[in-house]
Amino acid sequence: MNVKDANDNEPVFDPMTYYMEISENAPVGTLLVDVNATDIDSGLNGIVRYSIVGGPNPALFAIGPINGSLYTTGPLDRESMPVYKVVVMAMDQAPDVINRMSTTATVEVKLRDINDSPPVFQTPPTIHIPETASLGSSVYTVLATDADQADTPNSRVQYTLVSQSQNSPPTFQLEPDTGALVLMAELDRETLSNHSLVIRARDGEGATGPYPPHVTELRLQIIVDDANDNAPEFTSAEYERSVQEDVAVGTSLLRVLATDLDQGFNGAVRYFIVGDAGSHDFHLDATSGVLRVQKALDFERASNYSLQVQALDSSVDSPALSANATVVITVTDINDFVPVFDDSPYHTFVQEGMQDGPVPVMTVSARDEDSGRNGIVGYSIRKVSSSRQSFEIDQLTGEITVLHSLDRETTPEYVLTIVAIDNGQPQQSGTGTVTLFVKDVNDHSPVFESSGPYLARVLENQAPGTEVVTVSATDMDQGDNAQI
Repeated sequence: MNVKDANDNEPVFDPMTYYMEISENAPVGTLLVDVNATDIDSGLNGIVRYSIVGGPNPALFAIGPINGSLYTTGPLDRESMPVYKVVVMAMDQAPDVINRMSTTATVEVKLRDINDSPPVFQTPPTIHIPETASLGSSVYTVLATDADQADTPNSRVQYTLVSQSQNSPPTFQLEPDTGALVLMAELDRETLSNHSLVIRARDGEGATGPYPPHVTELRLQIIVDDANDNAPEFTSAEYERSVQEDVAVGTSLLRVLATDLDQGFNGAVRYFIVGDAGSHDFHLDATSGVLRVQKALDFERASNYSLQVQALDSSVDSPALSANATVVITVTDINDFVPVFDDSPYHTFVQEGMQDGPVPVMTVSARDEDSGRNGIVGYSIRKVSSSRQSFEIDQLTGEITVLHSLDRETTPEYVLTIVAIDNGQPQQSGTGTVTLFVKDVNDHSPVFESSGPYLARVLENQAPGTEVVTVSATDMDQGDNAQI
């Protein structure tokens, strides 16, 4: 009696999981493994066919449906996927397709790394470091990564500083293992603000096999960030300007200028007047450095100013630095004062009958508050109450002299209008008065009113003391000189 087989057994893989390792650069078509599944049924129920039913990239693999040979159909890359898991299925060939039985196995394909990935710099092409960085300090760490297998020579990167902007002495030194950039010379942004470095990253040091090391280069620009290490400097230690005292308020006199080698706020300069001298008469614009007249000037009040001005930078992160300069303002006089005879009106006496002159009488003086030529005064007589020119005045000294002998009985007093005129442009003048009283001398004899003889009749019996006749005489002199 023959027992007819029923498809009651599924195929069985032995083993259920296959492990293998190949190089990631294995050529397409490389045989990976021959999987094997058995089915104890007979006939078609025991015949097995193979297929790939799962895995992350099934298109990279193919399997022989009859012999179970698994091979590659595309290039593999360890850096993309270090282990591929391929799920293969074994299915019997029972005539009743619906009742066919199957089972699966997993093939794990581990890829051996080769040095096929170059280092890739993660460092940006431009970095900033402070100008105040300390000598010997690590100012930055360069980083390059390698996608090859970690902790192997293929992914281990070493660094070389190929070139730098300043080589003598070198500004930077690069640690080959860590990529630390060490400062070897002091930075000065004002001398060199931008350093250009060429850095090389090399992998595969000490690796075995036919795969050469990879080299990648980075052109690194280092921008030196400014520190407030420079004080402002004035273009001149002393500024000078001469200005007339009648200059209009608001007039620009000069501009002070200071430069600062720093940049940004560290190099932005503001200007101030320091101290009290002249601070109320002048205004210094903090931004432009323009010095203007703030208050009406007066030569007679102040003819010279010595202003201390300060240039101060605008540093925010560190103490501001400053410089000082001197501004000398010379105020020149204008002819704005009139000569003044402080003692006018003058009164004096002059004796009549003096010999013809010139005979000094008195000296007058006028005051002029101006300076220089504007304050030099000359004198003249503008008017005399008498038509006769009996007086003159010294133009320089103001001394008044009598030119002729005076006669009090003719003119008892003289009133002189005197003028003081300065030498300014235009000229200014002032006037005063001098009254000269002619002092009497006894230069006249008494004169009887009658020039003929006086006649009188008297009785012989007139008593003593009886008035007989009255005689009368006059004297043109004055005072005691005229008493008869």
